[in-house]
Parts: sequence; structure tokens; C-alpha cells
Amino acid sequence: MISRVSRPFRAMLAATTISAAIVAIVHCGSSEPDSEFPDGGGDPCESDLKGQCGAACVNDEACAPGLHCAAGACTAACTRTNRGKCPEGIACSPRGRCGTDPFDPGLIDGGVDAQPDAVCASVDVEVTKVVPTVVLLIDQSSSMEFDFNGGNRMPPAFPNSRWVKLREALMDPDGGVVKKYEGDIELGLALYSANNGNEKPPAVPTCPIMKTVPFAKSNYAAIDAVYGAELPIDDTPTGDAVRAAAGIDDAGVPLEGGLAALQTGRPKVLVLATDGEPGRCGTFQSLEDVGSPESRKAVVDAVKAAYRAGIKTFVITVGSAVAEAHQQEVANAGFGYFDGGADAAPGTNAPLVRTTSQAQLAAAFDSIIFGVRSCTFALAGSVRGGTERLGDVKLNGNPLGLNDPNGWKLNSPTEIEIVGSACDTIKSSEAKLTVRFPCDAIIPR
Repeated sequence: MISRVSRPFRAMLAATTISAAIVAIVHCGSSEPDSEFPDGGGDPCESDLKGQCGAACVNDEACAPGLHCAAGACTAACTRTNRGKCPEGIACSPRGRCGTDPFDPGLIDGGVDAQPDAVCASVDVEVTKVVPTVVLLIDQSSSMEFDFNGGNRMPPAFPNSRWVKLREALMDPDGGVVKKYEGDIELGLALYSANNGNEKPPAVPTCPIMKTVPFAKSNYAAIDAVYGAELPIDDTPTGDAVRAAAGIDDAGVPLEGGLAALQTGRPKVLVLATDGEPGRCGTFQSLEDVGSPESRKAVVDAVKAAYRAGIKTFVITVGSAVAEAHQQEVANAGFGYFDGGADAAPGTNAPLVRTTSQAQLAAAFDSIIFGVRSCTFALAGSVRGGTERLGDVKLNGNPLGLNDPNGWKLNSPTEIEIVGSACDTIKSSEAKLTVRFPCDAIIPR
């Protein structure tokens, strides 16, 4: 008997990182020091600006940089390095106000038409980019020793094998998919196989055999250290590997500490790359039962269960040995295109990529990873009902329209999404996003 391992992937969660903070003016993909707003630190006039406050004034221009005029004296509620008196989630203005410095001179405290002290015109809202988690689920079976034409490529011809070509497409330090996207996405690795001893004795009782790297941002080095040392093993228990990577049991119930059980509110994705028909864990014979209706059904059922548990699956076929109809059924299951899944018009098929070269593999992974990069942002506060039209959202200084197909939309009181061509800009460039609401339209967190 081949023993079953149902929870080998839980350790991947140990190094999980939470989404990167991007505040006020959002530097997408940036980690510059001004991207994080500091904790409160008391009255800045008694600390950072001690000795500079208190000068008489009639308007802001009479005060030193970082100070504004209030009640006839220069003061500051905060600084760029000290949140001071500001509520959490409210940025500090250049003049030391909680919120935004008024643009109308009549609104400046101390002016003729001044508003009461501490009333702001609008606030820059702190936002956090939603970072997806992507696990690369890679077939480590013996057929990966072959080239794309089916020729055995063990040494000295191994560099032409599917195994090497796939790894190079992912791990090339100069433009490979993992290196390219490690700063924007939590990436993890799960290599899967089994060994019933038929081709490479002795048999290994563990099934599936999973070689994993916990998902995290900036994870290229950790993934390369594991992936680079591995070679193909033997069998292809794809359905069992999907359940292990997703962290679900045979009934589809999320396992404690698994990916499915992780409550992040962020997208969770498996990218399955396989070159062969599947077998199943259980016995020597079930692993040899390659491509049978039972083995194929096990894969489809596992991918459906992962989808129900909140994990989407993309499918990439390495070579042409796997039946296209079966792989299309797996891909459809990964997108919820089945009874009880997501809405899909009759006959709708999910994306399925069949590759026969390293270039096609690289393009397939690049397209998938680019597509799952997020254009969704969590707000450090709640937009009051009916006031979303007052939001001022700009990308690279250009205003975006609310509910415009190439603008922005409010997914919930605490989340906005950039859509259409504006989303493409965020994904493909070092974009700068600003989100601003009137003070009475936002409830700070």
C-alpha cells in the first residue's frame, strides 16, 4: 500500500507575508520610506517642532515650512514622520494638518473666512494594495525527462528536457517569471510526484511526494534553492497533489493551517503545469492506472473542491501527451465552470494553454501571473453610503471616473478597484495612485 499524506503543504504558511502597505499617494511596487505612515507620537510642537511653534501669523505663508496658521499662531498637528494628533489612516499635509491643506485662501485658519480650527477640506486616504497568493504546482514525474517531441533527454542531453525548459522559463534570473513578479505577488512552489518503485526502486510510501517552498513576496532565492536541486521522480498523482497544495481533505474541507483555511481576503491561485496523464495515490496499481476515467475524475474533483474553497486553478499543459478534452475539463473546474460553480454560459471554456517550447511556457506563465496581479485596494477607513461620487481618484495625476470602464469602482465601503486600461497601467508600470475624499465622506479606521 502507498500511504497517503493529506497535509504536507501546511508548512508553506509559516512564511506567509501580508499585503504591502501603500498609503496616501500609492507608489505601486515601491518600498520607499515615505510609503508608510508612522504611528502617533504626541504633540509635534513638543517634539519634532519644539521651539518652532507659536509665532504670530495671519495665514499659512507667515509660518515656517511644516506649520500652518491657527488662531493667530503657527502650529502643527502632525509631521511627515509623526502622526501626532491625527486619527489612524489620515495622512499629514505639508503644512502639518490632519488631512489636506485647503486650496481656497478663505479656508485657511486665520483668514477672513476661516473655518473653525481642525476642520479639513479633504483627506488623502491610506490604502493597501491587495496582493494575491500564487502557488506554482509543478509535475515532477519521470515523463518530464523527455523533450517536447517525446524523446528521452537524460544526460548528456538533459538540458533539452521538459523539466529543464520549464524550470528555465520560471527561474531565469534575467527575465524569468518568478524573478519578474516576485515583488508584486506572494509566490510559492510545490513540486509533486510519487514513486511506486516500478521505474526507480525502491518504492517511497509517501504519496504524494511534495517538495515545497512557503509563499512570500521577494521569494526568488528561496524557490531557486529548492527547485534548482530537484530532478524528476516517477508517478503523477495530480488530483492528490492539488488537494495537498490547496490544503483540503478528500471531502473538500479546508485543513487547519492550509492555503484554503488562510483568511486573507486576497486572491488565492494554483498554476498547475503537467505533461502527463494522471494516476492516483492509494496502491501500486492506482499509480499505474494512468489516464483512466477514475484518475482523470480525481483531478477534476480536486480542482472543483479547491475552487469551492476559494482557490482558482490555471492549467498549463507541457507538451502534447495529455488529452486536450481532459485538460479542458480541469481548466473549466479551476474557473468554476461546472454545476454549482461560478456562472458560465453553456459551452464556455476557461483558458487552457498547451505548450511545445520553452518560449511558449514562458509566455503562458507570464500571461497568467500578469493577469492575477491586483488592481484592488483596501481603504484605511469606510466610505459613507452615497458619498462615493465625491471621491477623487487619480492615476499618475490623471483623474479616473467612478464606474467608468477604464476608471474605478467601489467594491465595498472599504475597498476600491481600478479597472480597464487604468488597471493595465498599474500592472505594467511604476504607477502613482492617489485617493482623496472629503472629510465627512470617510470614516477613519
